[in-house]
Amino acid sequence: MNDLAGLIRRQRKALGISQVELSHVSAVSLPTIQNVEAGKANPSLATLERLLAPLGLAIDVRPGKADWDTLAALGLPLSAVKPKKVRASAELLMTNIRLAVQELAGEVNRDGESERKREGLGALLLALKLQFPRFFKKHIAASPSIVNMLPRSLDGRIIKLTRLSERMLAEYL
Repeated sequence: MNDLAGLIRRQRKALGISQVELSHVSAVSLPTIQNVEAGKANPSLATLERLLAPLGLAIDVRPGKADWDTLAALGLPLSAVKPKKVRASAELLMTNIRLAVQELAGEVNRDGESERKREGLGALLLALKLQFPRFFKKHIAASPSIVNMLPRSLDGRIIKLTRLSERMLAEYL
């Protein structure tokens, strides 16, 4: 919220609008504007939209992106580079799996990088399905979009990637 508070304050000042003027044109109370700019308020979405419109700003909600480095640290066999240190947990794994599936499902043009990501994610999911069936059933089986990322056929490369994932997953699951 503090980044947003600073943005609102900077934009208001850049446009030469006082807090009182902004209050009048936005129909947001002066104390609310003061608290928003101080980073002390928790305004509703409707209030934010009314406040941002006169400043030429808008709220833009987009799907999140997966943190592929974190996924690699959690067991995604994606890179030969040593993955960054993360506090591994089932929750962090599932959050990034969901974001990765969403990101890959939205890609129309599949380049080499997205194909490698898709292959690595498939191997990770296969490792979960084979070696951690209770986890798979609890967190993944009910999600068709995630299950669709499982590899359709197994070749030597997928088996090798799955084994790499299994070793990393065994450290924290």
